[in-house]
Amino acid sequence: MMMSQDLVSEVLRYCKSTFGIDLSPSSGPRDLLAAELGLLKSLVRLGRAAMQSWCQQLGDGDRGARASKDGVSYRRVGKRAKTIHGLFGWVTYVRVYYARLGAGGAGWAPLDEQFGVQRGYLPGCQYFMAYFCGRQAYQEGLDHFHEVFRADGKERVSMNKAYEMVCAVNEGLEQQRQQEIKEYLEDDKRVAVQQQITATMVVCVDATKVPTRASRNVADEDNKSYECQYRDSKVATVSAVERKGADEHAPEQKAEDDAEVRLTKTTCVTGIEHADEFFPRIEVEMQRRSAHLATLILVVIADGAAWIWDRVADLAGNGQEVWHILDFWHACDHLATIGRLMYGDGTDRFKECFKRWRGMLSESRSAEVIEELTKLRDGGEYPTVRADIQGQIDYFTANQKRMDYRRYRELGLPIGSGTVESACKNVVAARMKHSGMMWGLPGATGMLQLRASIKSRRFNSDHERLLHESPPQEIERMAA
Repeated sequence: MMMSQDLVSEVLRYCKSTFGIDLSPSSGPRDLLAAELGLLKSLVRLGRAAMQSWCQQLGDGDRGARASKDGVSYRRVGKRAKTIHGLFGWVTYVRVYYARLGAGGAGWAPLDEQFGVQRGYLPGCQYFMAYFCGRQAYQEGLDHFHEVFRADGKERVSMNKAYEMVCAVNEGLEQQRQQEIKEYLEDDKRVAVQQQITATMVVCVDATKVPTRASRNVADEDNKSYECQYRDSKVATVSAVERKGADEHAPEQKAEDDAEVRLTKTTCVTGIEHADEFFPRIEVEMQRRSAHLATLILVVIADGAAWIWDRVADLAGNGQEVWHILDFWHACDHLATIGRLMYGDGTDRFKECFKRWRGMLSESRSAEVIEELTKLRDGGEYPTVRADIQGQIDYFTANQKRMDYRRYRELGLPIGSGTVESACKNVVAARMKHSGMMWGLPGATGMLQLRASIKSRRFNSDHERLLHESPPQEIERMAA
């Protein structure tokens, strides 16, 4: 349906008269910018007025002179006005208010409960506040919100109210995730499939550090501070595989050695918790990406951390084709580390040996690498780093069955965990590791869920579910 030309003309007239802006054949870029910003301010004011009018049409929530909810009786005491934050500004409406009968207690406004605005803001305002503050620091997010939805500079949201909105979303998202895990573990209940993967699923797992507040230092009453404790935030990504030039109807088709393999449609999960708690979070995310997991080829890529490989067997279904792959670039980092210790960083000997060792790993010749490192360990030429050489021998020996890189490439499988490395940087660090930041544990846990939701491109659906998890209670009218 096309917008009424009369309405468009009226908005233009209002913009011109209010902000003194007009365009002519001689207008330049500055005039165009002023016109667009003026239109934005006009639309904000129009939205504010429209929402105010809408709310006045919602009725007053009257449930009769007496009403009962959850076994508690209430009496109507009159009407009260309430002003809340809407997306474009304050909204004021009048609703019936009830007092509890008997021993006192909290009052009740049915209309507030029906629309979920007990905390003083509409869901659209909360949605964008959380979206902006989830992508950047709180003050920057609030400023960004004001630039768009308070373009006329009026009726701004306080930082305390913005923080309250975001924390409510963050806590709700973590509760969602925990409820999904509980239902999956106890009732074998699956979540709704989103961004479906149909052929090969790649799961990458890693961890990064988040600065959190530990014990409080109160030695100086005038300068109370917290000690910083860095906690592991575990991170996992779930991706589909895209093979350049491969037939999409034949996902089992082998790729050539030089074929391009990309991970796409990546979603992520993260949490500050024990590995035994984190892996069910990964399983739920895998269920979210496919309703028929057992039919997919599953690839798990990670570094050599035991907390990961000790648990990856839990991710696979019965009879599923599964590939466990040590991240190739982590393996190369181990080679570089021992090479620097023996030969010195940047030396010709280091460069020659590292290039040769990396090529051997790439061609699935890890046994030869281990053999050469063993000879270096026993040769007596590098006694000061003998223990370091043994450490690398242990690393490659423990992971040897996960290092058949030539075979993986022939099958068109990825050999790097770049998606989870990226998630550690772009999901966690980019928001939570700015200079001077230190998080309370609940705040960090919630912000991680908000970041994962936004970066996984499902914040809209996650937020909608938050609005429906607390349905209105049954209300019974009573005789006056």
